[in-house]
Amino acid sequence: SDVNDKRASFSSYGPNIDVVAPGAGTIIAPVVDPTAPTINFTNAYYGTFYGTSYASPIAAGIVALVKSIYPISTVDDITGVMDGTATNLSSMNGRIYTPEYGHGLVNANAAVIVATSLQNDTKTKPKFGQTGDHRSEHSFTPGEGMSSGCKVAPDTYCTVRAKKPTKGHDRYLPYKKGDANGQVGWQWTGDMLESGEWSLQATQGDQKSNSYMLFAK
Repeated sequence: SDVNDKRASFSSYGPNIDVVAPGAGTIIAPVVDPTAPTINFTNAYYGTFYGTSYASPIAAGIVALVKSIYPISTVDDITGVMDGTATNLSSMNGRIYTPEYGHGLVNANAAVIVATSLQNDTKTKPKFGQTGDHRSEHSFTPGEGMSSGCKVAPDTYCTVRAKKPTKGHDRYLPYKKGDANGQVGWQWTGDMLESGEWSLQATQGDQKSNSYMLFAK
C-alpha cells in the first residue's frame, strides 16, 4: 500500500492475496549528518522505499509478535489472526475482502490483542451458526446479505474461516470478541466469495468447529 492507504501502482493483486502492508513511502528518522545521502543506513533508516522489500518485513514483524505471544500457533492460526485483524480501508467500500486489498491493511495492535486472547482463553471448541442468504441455508449470491455466528467462551475472540477447497483460497470474517454469553455475530455480503463451493468453520486459534458447506446459486 502507499502513503494514502491505496494499493501501490506496482503491486500485484488477485483473489489469492491475504493482506496489504505499507510498501511505498518515506521513512523519516533523525539524521545526524544533514549533508548525508537521502538513504542513511548508518543512522536508522531514512529515505524513500518501494516494493515488497519494504512491505514484507512489516508483515513478518507482526507475525513474529503474534508467534512470541501465542507460541503454539500454526500457519493457519497466524493467517487467521493477520487476515481477521486487518484494517478495512476506505477503498474497500465496506467490503470485508477485495481482490485488490485482500482483507485490508495489516494491524499490529489488533493482531497482538487477539493473539493474547487466544493464548489465554480456555480452548473451548467454537460452535458455528448457520449461514445462508434470504433464499435458503447453505447458499449465497454475490451482493446478497448474509449472517453468520459462533458461540465461544465468554469474552473471547472468534472468526469464521471460509476456504475454497478447489483453489485453497481463504476468507476470514473480522475477529470479534464474544459477549458475556460468548455469542459473536457478523453481517456480510456474498461478494466476499468467488462462485462455487466453500467450506466454513467457526475458528478460535487452533480450535475449529465442524465444517459447514456453502454453495453459490
